[in-house]
Amino acid sequence: MSYLVCAYAQNNGNRTYYYELIALVKNGKRQAASGDGHYLTINKVALYESDGNGISKGKGTVYYMDTENGRPTYEGSAYLGDGLTYIFNSDFSQFNLRTFNGTTYIYQRKSTPTSSRMRVYNEGTGHSPSVSIPSNFDMSNERKATNISPSSKKVKTVCSTCNGTKYVNKYIPPVSELGVKRTEYYTCNICGKRVLKNGGHGHKQCPDCHGTGYVYK
Repeated sequence: MSYLVCAYAQNNGNRTYYYELIALVKNGKRQAASGDGHYLTINKVALYESDGNGISKGKGTVYYMDTENGRPTYEGSAYLGDGLTYIFNSDFSQFNLRTFNGTTYIYQRKSTPTSSRMRVYNEGTGHSPSVSIPSNFDMSNERKATNISPSSKKVKTVCSTCNGTKYVNKYIPPVSELGVKRTEYYTCNICGKRVLKNGGHGHKQCPDCHGTGYVYK
């Protein structure tokens, strides 16, 4: 494939840019990072991971949500899983990718792809939901933008499994040898209930929303 010098392609109104990971923020600490270069094809309704010609890699679709202070925001599912949030600079030169577990990946648009850093899409790797906007979908005007089928656009909704709490109950077998009196209570910092110490009460991350409190349907 011959890469475009500016790493930009336009297919029927779509814009395709090449980005590389430059840093990540985990547990509130910024760390230098490199690698994981990949293309994104972006339009007024959604974005998806693609090759340099805007052909989808089939790893999901992330939908446009809002623009605040000139920063377009998209949310949805892609290679790294569900519950992703992409927050771009106004000129799309950089974006922060927030994952469901709280890690933020910082990507910067590059003019020339580095082959050693290109993301490899192996069969069975990553996340591959069934919904994806075709690479030739024309978003060049508002009339065509409104023609997108409602059934093909995922909607952010509160997770019905955890009711938006991000956690589900997890039974922890009591361990009598710990010597905790069965009459001692404490307030659970997750659900707020008063429960017995060593009484089997516990929580785990919701398996359906992965701890985000919402899902896309």
